[in-house]
Amino acid sequence: MTWISDKKLTWYESVCMNVLKTGQVPRHVAFIMDGNRRYAKRNHIEKTEGHARGFTKLSETLKWCRDLGVTEVTVYAFSIENFRRPQSEIDGIMNLAREKFELLLKERDKLSEHGVCIRFIGDLSLLPADIQRQTAEVMLMTRNNKAARLNIAFSYTAREEISRAVRDVAAGVSDGHLWSSDVTERLVEQCLYTRESPRPDLLVRTSGEVRLSDFLLWQTTHTCIFFTEVLWPDFSIWHLFSAVFTYQRNYDVIQAARADRSLRRLQHSTDGLLPGTARPGDSVTRPGDSAGESLDSTDSGSECAADDRVDSASQSAAAQKRVQSFLSHLDAARWGRLESLVAEGS
Repeated sequence: MTWISDKKLTWYESVCMNVLKTGQVPRHVAFIMDGNRRYAKRNHIEKTEGHARGFTKLSETLKWCRDLGVTEVTVYAFSIENFRRPQSEIDGIMNLAREKFELLLKERDKLSEHGVCIRFIGDLSLLPADIQRQTAEVMLMTRNNKAARLNIAFSYTAREEISRAVRDVAAGVSDGHLWSSDVTERLVEQCLYTRESPRPDLLVRTSGEVRLSDFLLWQTTHTCIFFTEVLWPDFSIWHLFSAVFTYQRNYDVIQAARADRSLRRLQHSTDGLLPGTARPGDSVTRPGDSAGESLDSTDSGSECAADDRVDSASQSAAAQKRVQSFLSHLDAARWGRLESLVAEGS
């Protein structure tokens, strides 16, 4: 099995995909891949085999997304809460992860050919040391690929992600890299695991459960959510088409909500600077026409850009410099930890 599938679509699937592509295609799609264990029980196979078939389905789904024009996919592979499962099942999942992550390393040329950047998001320190090294090596190996991105949420919960981001910001203030007045909603978001990604346009959950299970809670405020009864290993291209069609039907409503949020943030910043954003001696740039120029362009990427402009318009030049310096320091520290992990395994 491969991460980069080359399975061809049938002529009918190709026709339907081309029809969908005439409409708005989500840039970033997230999946809660639920139902592997129930699939195994229903088909009288071991749970580990159910998870293995779930991986096969992921490979197929990534190919469908690539053909559709989706440039970023985030998948919920393993929750921190999953560590509460029976040890035998956890061991089976970790062995499967070792096998599949090693396959990523072997498929370096394919990943480079398709320009796929891989990111693992979550508290990777909870994983076995050898898997930590594998994930670090994969991320370093693909960090310069720009055509598409796959985010694998492994040992992840949104609560842990948000609390880690808050701790990072608090440490920045404590260490003197930031002032407390520099802290904004956007700064916290830029400290999340998904800081380099646009917010998801579409989130798909399989298995009939109608909940997010602590997945991307911050990022999915204005995301189209599609719930389907099918178990993940049985997920088909037609289920994906249904999800994308649902997104297209709700596109205008979602974009209007995003535009309204951006406008409200901009209005808040023009009513007066965000509380405490200026200090004596700071040169302040107030929002002008440029801050609102692209509020009409409200996809998930431009929504983040609009937030950046609002913060820039309401913060002093000195504050902006501190924030950028802090974020650069934080990013360098994170990449440094990955390089150290790989070096330790050499």
